[in-house]
Amino acid sequence: MPNQTWNYDSIVHFGVPINDSSKFYRLWLVIKHEESYPYANLWLKVITKCPCGAIKVDTVNIWFLDQHQRFIGTGIGKTWTVIWPFQDSVKFPTNGIMDVYIQHIMRKNNITGIKEIGLIVDKLK
Repeated sequence: MPNQTWNYDSIVHFGVPINDSSKFYRLWLVIKHEESYPYANLWLKVITKCPCGAIKVDTVNIWFLDQHQRFIGTGIGKTWTVIWPFQDSVKFPTNGIMDVYIQHIMRKNNITGIKEIGLIVDKLK
């Protein structure tokens, strides 16, 4: 994120190749944030378009603090990384590119303290 600021209109896009439609996949969202991030959580809208053209829209609430107000995840200095399970045991009907679009849906247009957004796609055995 430029200047660690994420504008509501800035949609993060990932194009993920799906090479084996016979397998199941697990998807994780990865958020790297600063301790200065002003909220305990982050609301996201995640749009997934599978290679077959089907579109799924999800709302995801990622927590950065636990019930004792301690940071969740892995921290280095004042930067924390949270790896959040998004979808488990997903099977795609066809091979091709899966498009994933991520947009924050917080009540503020610009949110600060978010450094990076990532996506992990694991093929299950």
